[in-house]
Amino acid sequence: SKDVIARSLDTCKEPQRIMHVRADFFFPEIIDGELIITSLRLPHAMPLVRYRTGDAAHVVKDACSCDDSDPRIELLGRINSDFVRIGGGEIRVEEVERIMTPFYVYIEPLFKIEVQEHYSKRKRTAELTCLVIKKSNSSLSEEMLRYQIITVLMEELRLSPAMCLKDAVVAKLFMPPKVNFVSRLPFNTKNPRIIMKAN
Repeated sequence: SKDVIARSLDTCKEPQRIMHVRADFFFPEIIDGELIITSLRLPHAMPLVRYRTGDAAHVVKDACSCDDSDPRIELLGRINSDFVRIGGGEIRVEEVERIMTPFYVYIEPLFKIEVQEHYSKRKRTAELTCLVIKKSNSSLSEEMLRYQIITVLMEELRLSPAMCLKDAVVAKLFMPPKVNFVSRLPFNTKNPRIIMKAN
């Protein structure tokens, strides 16, 4: 848990989602966007070796104002979760599903959301990609269907009570969303899930 792997510092003013990993106890890795932990204090009866936390995270490279030298990790949400915090807001599966439901005439009622962060010159920009399966008897072309889905996502997907996706794109917190058509999805469930990726 966060209390176990994080060092508690009263002087640190970082947001709650950013933590200092106790480098004398744990070695953190980010693999495919997921926080992986290995314990360094051996011997243990049951040591943690490359333990998959299920948390989406990335390493914070900038120095901390509290001058602690331990590596810092920003927790972004859960892998295969129903929501993820990113780009100054939250993306929730039920919100995306509400927006996508009218399109089930043209696509299978099954989709995957990929959320990826891009970094350049200390600036972080998020990108949302929706993977969908187009029905073979759909009366709309992929180009038209993509345009309509993106338009509705931009206008209706709320990241917070005061901000929709369109607002976040204008503020350059998000890139314009993408819709990709695929022949199958890498899971067997009718419940959509968010997949987090981090650069």
